[in-house]
Amino acid sequence: TVVGNGMDAGVEMGPTANHRRVPALAALVEDARDKGASVATGGARQGTEGYFFQPTVLLNVHETARIMQEEPFGPVAVLNPVASLDHAIAQSNAVPYGLAGYAFTNRADYIDRLVDEVEVGNLSINTLEASMPETPFGGVKSSGSGREGGTEGLENYMNVKNVWHSAAIA
Repeated sequence: TVVGNGMDAGVEMGPTANHRRVPALAALVEDARDKGASVATGGARQGTEGYFFQPTVLLNVHETARIMQEEPFGPVAVLNPVASLDHAIAQSNAVPYGLAGYAFTNRADYIDRLVDEVEVGNLSINTLEASMPETPFGGVKSSGSGREGGTEGLENYMNVKNVWHSAAIA
């Protein structure tokens, strides 16, 4: 993955939102590693300038790791095996956040259950795409309320006026 200025040609991942995210992400990765997770790729700051963090994949992350209870807001993915779909849904819904969730399966019955039961504002199945400009984007639970993008996102910027009008004064 090419990390750099998101406006430069060929760059696939831009910077984190601000300078605080880089040490915060490093701390989340370190905590996961301390609790037995392995780092499949990445796991550290990218370069010495800017707010770049390597795209990171953590494997077998213990449920007590901070990253299992906090929103990382950075390029860190957790890949954990699950014993069953029930376990996966329960683990997903156990966190106080619900901005986005990702699942990979070839079973249509699993997809139906994931859509119905996973508590997130954006659910991506068999893809890493979470949103497009023309679709609503937002979270549930402690990840916020309301939506950005799509026609639903415009509602927050509109003033609705209800008008009753009769053609003549009675």
